Amino acid sequence: MHLSKKSDKYTLETICFLFALTISVFILAGLKNPTPAAMTDISYQASDATLSNTSFDYSLPYKNLSAITRELEFQAKSQEIIALYSTQSAEQPDQTLAASTAESDAGEEPMLTASVARGIAGDSRDASKTMAATEQVTAYKYVNANQLNVRSGVGTDYDKLATLKRGDKVGLIRMEGEWAKIRTQSGLTGYTVARYLVNSEAEVEPEKPVAYWYINANTLNVRSGPGTQYEKIETLSRGAKIGYFATEGEWARIQTPSGKTGYMLLKYLVESESEVERASSIPTAGSSAVTPLAQQIVEYSQSLLGVKYVYGGYSTKGFDCSGFVKYVYAHFGIKVPRSSADYAGFGKKVSRENLRPSDILLFDTDGGNWDVSHVGIYIGNGKFIHASTTKGKVVIASLSEYPAPYYGARRVID
Repeated sequence: MHLSKKSDKYTLETICFLFALTISVFILAGLKNPTPAAMTDISYQASDATLSNTSFDYSLPYKNLSAITRELEFQAKSQEIIALYSTQSAEQPDQTLAASTAESDAGEEPMLTASVARGIAGDSRDASKTMAATEQVTAYKYVNANQLNVRSGVGTDYDKLATLKRGDKVGLIRMEGEWAKIRTQSGLTGYTVARYLVNSEAEVEPEKPVAYWYINANTLNVRSGPGTQYEKIETLSRGAKIGYFATEGEWARIQTPSGKTGYMLLKYLVESESEVERASSIPTAGSSAVTPLAQQIVEYSQSLLGVKYVYGGYSTKGFDCSGFVKYVYAHFGIKVPRSSADYAGFGKKVSRENLRPSDILLFDTDGGNWDVSHVGIYIGNGKFIHASTTKGKVVIASLSEYPAPYYGARRVID
């Protein structure tokens, strides 16, 4: 029996229709009757399997038994590793802890790292820090020493964390032999020597000098802080005995004979009375005696050594030459010119042979045109102090060795 071409066409369409219908029945049956794995309490991420033909595209979720088994094994192993990690020392360095699971066809199973385990089990180091922070202060103490170090452990070989001052209040946590574990007002916890702590502020003894020194200048100011910008508290004379506490840069923290505490320039202090020079032995260039005011001007000018040179400057932030001279004299209430050139006719002319400390020296630094372009203050012994452009700061120089032509000198005070 032979079918026509038209019949052949209908027969092929019928077969395709029946094949598609059969597939649809199987799909519907699978959706109505899920696999046992789908009905378990195990939570998993389904992968996708795709079944397709020419006209249709169906997606069928599935999970085979071997995949479920691997997940169960992985979860059990994860719990074992977490329990193991939580018992390890908090100081053990981090390292990767890989779960010993079989590999699937798609690749390695997920890795359980130390950071994951730490997040689940908790970091024992954080717990210890919390415990330290909650240590209770049992009493309050006061520092009875000029300076008292706080260290990271019991002993002087431990790191220094801070330094406390006399009268500082600290919280006592506990005693450890001759040391005390304390907490400072800022919240820092550390150890300090217990014998320098007293029970009340009233028991704190006044600060005691560590040595007694002497003033080696005609007069020397006592200031409220370590610098000439601080208020003048008192003025002491040559040979006065002062109590010495500590050094702060070029300044000494001292106690005056009247009991006041302040700061003096360290270079004018000597350790013994025999080192104090007589006023008449101070070097001068001429026969004229050095007046107390002149000596004070010299001493004050030397307190500004090292201040940087700044063109147009007239403060401790920076000086030019005339600004420096004017600043020094203004400190004593004496008005002098601001411009170097104006010094040529100012004050009284003084010969080089009769120079004395505090005289103002004039120089021509502009190439020998005999105009005053630089000034400084004579300090005796053939030397002067000035704000130097070449050195970039206030320095002392030798008059005989200074390269610029010497123009002359003017005296402002008698």
